[in-house]
Amino acid sequence: MSHSTYKSTTYLHPRYYRNFITWIFGHLLRHKYLFFVGFLLMFLGTALSIIIPLILQFYFDEAIKSDFELILSTSLLFISLYIFNFLASALGSWVNAWFSEEVVKDVQNEFFESMHSKSMSFHDSARTGELLAMATSDSRQLSWMLLSILMFGLAFATTIGSLLAMYSLDPTLFFVFLLFVPFIALAIVLYGKNLGPVSIRRQALFAQWQATLQENLAGIRALRTLSNRQSEFDKYDSDLQAVREILIERGILSARYYSTLIIYFAMGILFILGSYFVYTGDMTVGTVIAFNSLVLLLQTPNQFIRFTIFLGSMGFAGGNRVYSVIAEQQLLEEGDHPVRKLRGKIQFKDVSFRYNSEGPDVLQNINLTIAPGQTVAIIGHTGCGKTTLQKLIHRLYDPTTGKILIDDVDIKDYPIEELRRQIGVIEQDIFLFSASIKENILFGSKNGEDDLTQSMIEVAKSAQIHSFVSKLPKGYDTVIGERGITLSGGQRQRLAIARAFIMNPPILIMDDSTSAIDAYTEAKIQSAIGNLLESRTTLIVTHRLSVLRKADVVILMNGGEIQDIGTHTKLYARNTEYAEMFRQFEDLPPIPDDVLIPEEAV
Repeated sequence: MSHSTYKSTTYLHPRYYRNFITWIFGHLLRHKYLFFVGFLLMFLGTALSIIIPLILQFYFDEAIKSDFELILSTSLLFISLYIFNFLASALGSWVNAWFSEEVVKDVQNEFFESMHSKSMSFHDSARTGELLAMATSDSRQLSWMLLSILMFGLAFATTIGSLLAMYSLDPTLFFVFLLFVPFIALAIVLYGKNLGPVSIRRQALFAQWQATLQENLAGIRALRTLSNRQSEFDKYDSDLQAVREILIERGILSARYYSTLIIYFAMGILFILGSYFVYTGDMTVGTVIAFNSLVLLLQTPNQFIRFTIFLGSMGFAGGNRVYSVIAEQQLLEEGDHPVRKLRGKIQFKDVSFRYNSEGPDVLQNINLTIAPGQTVAIIGHTGCGKTTLQKLIHRLYDPTTGKILIDDVDIKDYPIEELRRQIGVIEQDIFLFSASIKENILFGSKNGEDDLTQSMIEVAKSAQIHSFVSKLPKGYDTVIGERGITLSGGQRQRLAIARAFIMNPPILIMDDSTSAIDAYTEAKIQSAIGNLLESRTTLIVTHRLSVLRKADVVILMNGGEIQDIGTHTKLYARNTEYAEMFRQFEDLPPIPDDVLIPEEAV
């Protein structure tokens, strides 16, 4: 029975994916001990901060009127409390930073796994720059949100503790201060209400700006070729201007945190009122100093709340974007059927496929059986579905209807990674990593490196890349540029062929993989390929006559359907459309013997 890849590789139990809050709570619980240790240390620091004003009252009302020994002992107590307060707060900050970074790392890992688990339909519509922004900027903002949760808890504890201490010192001043509390609360609520939507817009604009930047960097050659720099600069400048404006707007809103002003105003009123009570003899100096110290202490939770709203709202917006992508169920299903050495039998049963729900069918009612070890060539006009057909086999996409079987087992019942390890793919659009030639050839191979060194050289020779690599100063350790930009098109294709061969897969898919290679080199590669294709199932998307003649079966596709199946000779004889593809070459003059490739060279 198949199940979701996402659920099988996720960090959390599925019940935590109900919404963003439960999801982040699930990640928090994974590191609950760090969370509670950090909170307790910070709470201890807060408790010491509340005790200090009470010691201050004793100092001014009792100790200063007594002997020097009591003054000294009280002063030493002050110093000790401040030192313990500093140590508890510093250690708590370190543990909290550790906690938040652990959660962010988990989220980034989960996001990365989620990207690999989703079908290509998701990636077809997603902008790479926005996904990069989510994986970096948005997920990093989560650390601020997690710290803001801790800060909010400390702010609540500090506020309650301070109010209780204030009431114990003098109920009259306490109730006077309560008159200012509704105004402080209203200022905080308005601040959060105005800042939240701006933070969400900020994250979206940042992602759009990064997506524009990424697309321009990735397409820098095309932009220079098309001389379209000015329009792209205008687009980039527009995105940057929007980011600038939202940051200014956010800065203005941040400056309007009026609760700080209200607390200072309340402190001034209470100081005047307390001084009057001291003048009338109804209150001691120590009580006035201690009470106002507690009011001043309330600035700490007040700033904690500001921190929570300012950075927490940004973390909430960024984290919610990350969660929405992780939770989006465009995932490929997989089962747990063991994948041993595949024989290579492939069956399509009533397979139809469309890239999106509103688009047309790219493949329609495909029924096909490929025997183990057969070499099958697929031919057809552009857009007929031949490349899509092979993409379904190694599960970049799943059929819209119907099913595909390999060795009589639905491919959805195989674990995806294990299935793909037994299917070698050489695509026309080659992707190479910015790493050494050796690392690119060995990419995906699971054998030990010692076993692969000789094999790598052998497949490199077969792919006609060894002589070129041997002439490089660093040989196979030469680092190629991003996407292999320092290599020619033919060199990239030959490197991709070597990478597929070293996997020694029982099923091989080649999508016009020699299109960028000259005829002489292709002839030598085809000779090597001929030996490597023995006893393995091979699908080749091609229009090359030499390949079609050697194929066991040729599939002619038209409009997303299989129009005809047979050998090249039979199709050429009975199918007019197939014959027309090659008849234009019949009237060409013969090639002189002196320019033909000698058979011994092949």
